[in-house]
Amino acid sequence: MNELRSLPHVLEQMEVLQLWKKQQLIAEHGVNIIARNRATSTFQVLQKPSQTPLLPSATDHKLHQAKKRKQELEAARDQNVQRIVVRWQTRHEQRAERARRVHIQSQWLLVVALSESSKKWLTRFYELHQKRCELLRILMIKRLQRYWRRRTLEQRNSLQLLRSGRGIPLSSAFFRMPVVIRAVTKLQRNIRVWLERKHHSERKENVALIVTAWFEFQDVKFRRIILRFRKRVRDFQVMWRSWRAITAARIKLMLLVWAKVERKAKRRHGIVTDPQLRAQ
Repeated sequence: MNELRSLPHVLEQMEVLQLWKKQQLIAEHGVNIIARNRATSTFQVLQKPSQTPLLPSATDHKLHQAKKRKQELEAARDQNVQRIVVRWQTRHEQRAERARRVHIQSQWLLVVALSESSKKWLTRFYELHQKRCELLRILMIKRLQRYWRRRTLEQRNSLQLLRSGRGIPLSSAFFRMPVVIRAVTKLQRNIRVWLERKHHSERKENVALIVTAWFEFQDVKFRRIILRFRKRVRDFQVMWRSWRAITAARIKLMLLVWAKVERKAKRRHGIVTDPQLRAQ
């Protein structure tokens, strides 16, 4: 309650302090700056500053141009120094970019070649598939004919015709029966669907195998294994050539030693080995 009672006195003290500061400002500058700025700001319009530099004289213009040339020369020198410093890094980046571009081009060429070859193989496979379907259709027809002939002969208890081995001709009325025709067509359709499903699954497995092998070829571990295998093959070739050279040298040395021993033995037993002395 005491604080609330002293609040008007605090406000009066703040007003007196602000009035004293205002009078001090007017005494320093001789005029009320705040009132003057408020009066003149309403009449002044904001203008866009000029884009061209203000050059009061030709000397300042020359100084400005000299400063500009100096800055350009310093920038060119800094750029040249930076280019010299990062020269090897730039070459490495250019070489890496060139290698990447060559790799991408080779990948696209391989994809195009695979697509062309796959199109040719697909056409060839379609032709072979059509021929195989025709052949299978003929075989199924023959098997169905044999089956229906056997069943008909069993129903008629015709063992003599069954043992004779002669087939019923296609012009017979049996093959013009609607039941036989529907059975043959239905069996052919089911066999064809099963074969198409089987061939489609085989093609999917082959394509998955090719894609997996291609990704494995691109793997770093596979490349390292290939390089290691090439190194081992090269080491084996070097060892094989060295062994062959050593073996050939040993054989020659053994032949020389054997010829020397043989000459000593003949000389000891008095056998003439010189052809000139033998001619005399």
